[in-house]
Amino acid sequence: MAVLYRHKNFLREWRKNMKKKVIIWIAVGILILAAVGVGIWFWMQNREPAEPEIPKDPNVVEGQQLADSGDLDAAIKKYEELILSKPENVDASIALAEAYAKKGDIDKARAEINRIMTLVPTETRIYDTMVKIYKEQNRYIDAALFVDSITDPTVRS
Repeated sequence: MAVLYRHKNFLREWRKNMKKKVIIWIAVGILILAAVGVGIWFWMQNREPAEPEIPKDPNVVEGQQLADSGDLDAAIKKYEELILSKPENVDASIALAEAYAKKGDIDKARAEINRIMTLVPTETRIYDTMVKIYKEQNRYIDAALFVDSITDPTVRS
């Protein structure tokens, strides 16, 4: 009889300890899942959006090659010629603004962005370019103010 009583106590203690262990493991699992979820959320918030591949004008590509080789003045001249022949050329305008920014002339970059925004206000790449230029210059407040100034709801989204 004493053996049976000790056996029942053992089983009772074992069940009580197992309940504690199961609860602890469930809590640890929930914490791990929460940490993974938070990590995924931060990653989604901070990743760069994929830019769609848009066929570019060969002349713009040539200007970009000049800019990449360090000849910003020749690239700017090439972009300006393209814009004179076709003022609504978004690719050339974006490239011109980026070249001005690389050269350090943010005012001319902003003027070019404003010019093309008036011609093609629904092209979101224009707005993305200006924000990118501000971010590269560590001018985050200007980037935020620029985004806040966008009034077109289709562009804001």
